[in-house]
Amino acid sequence: MLALAAAVMAISSPPPSTARLDGCPEDTVVPLSYSAATITHNNLGGQGPDSGAQKMSIVNVAENIDLEVVGDSGYDLGSECSASGFPSGSTEIVKFALRRGSTSVVSYTFINSTTSQPVLLPAFYFSIIDLDEDPANGISQTLLAEGFSAYVLDPQTDLAASCTSGAEPCSAAGVLIRSQVEGGVGNPSDPWALTAAQQRASVLFVFRNTSSFSLRHPHARR
Repeated sequence: MLALAAAVMAISSPPPSTARLDGCPEDTVVPLSYSAATITHNNLGGQGPDSGAQKMSIVNVAENIDLEVVGDSGYDLGSECSASGFPSGSTEIVKFALRRGSTSVVSYTFINSTTSQPVLLPAFYFSIIDLDEDPANGISQTLLAEGFSAYVLDPQTDLAASCTSGAEPCSAAGVLIRSQVEGGVGNPSDPWALTAAQQRASVLFVFRNTSSFSLRHPHARR
């Protein structure tokens, strides 16, 4: 997210340009949404604004399911970023901010609201949007993902994807996705009303039989 230096926006439903994937029947997909969710604790990486446990707790992302987000020791907002959380005016987006030039692994775990234990989801969609570049210094946002079943890019994508193993399919090892956008695409407020440029800067992942996954966010100079 350009206005906050190097933030990445995440949503948990497919963007409007994404068709249903073959091999992922709709009745097995857990419908995740932030629209009725609440952030009850916000101290990702110990960066505040809350104190205490160094995590973000998002309750009610699905029926009886919460989402716990934890950043590793590399997570740093720096002085130019505001805290991660819901951007003003958004009901379906959670913003994750990261200091320019830093690298962090962010882990996402789905929690049973009743038992407070991790819960295995048969299938779900998770999208990362607003992967672009800071025109002031040429630092592009990148993303390393593993453990997914499939990923989808816009047909006219501005993102470059490469398998970490050097061979297809990427899901066997991982995929590195890097922005090739020269400049920002504008901060989205509604994932279901992305501009064409914002769709080209987005990626959707499909996960199956998963309770937890991690995304590595390194920043690279073009």
